[in-house]
Amino acid sequence: HFQKLWVRSPYDVNFPSNLYQYHIHPKKGIISEGPCDDLRVDFGLVDSRFAGIEHQKSFFSTLTPTGKEVTDPVRFSGVVCYSQGGTRLSQFTYSDEYDCGEFTFIPRSEDAPEGEGHLIGFVYNRREDTSTLDVFDAENVSAGPVARVHIGNRVPFGFHGTFVNNAEFL
Repeated sequence: HFQKLWVRSPYDVNFPSNLYQYHIHPKKGIISEGPCDDLRVDFGLVDSRFAGIEHQKSFFSTLTPTGKEVTDPVRFSGVVCYSQGGTRLSQFTYSDEYDCGEFTFIPRSEDAPEGEGHLIGFVYNRREDTSTLDVFDAENVSAGPVARVHIGNRVPFGFHGTFVNNAEFL
């Protein structure tokens, strides 16, 4: 919800970005809205097989402010899973020396139930100046990464991606 984004300053990067819920009441002619949670999130995604249709789970990267000033940057600090109604189901937060980015969902199989699969994303270790590709069990994010691929170098922030199989691509 960015209704008042940059009201104080064009550099105000600490405006909260929470999961919001909107209810549209066509017969009453009103729209109601409100935050589902106070956790700050970004880079939301769903199991792409359920994109555009009713789904039960969504995943987000979590944000942590690095200071109290509006110009202080935020840190992408973890990953969270929400139910369709906005209930926090599972959450993992990295320790302070790590910064993560956007995660991608990969289903366990073509016919796996929604949300059954893995989340993968690049994570930067500021102390070692290297990155890893971390793999989470999407059904148990709070357990932390189930696998970690050491890259050996830093992967720059902003490296986004998605996966498609060859049949979808060609």
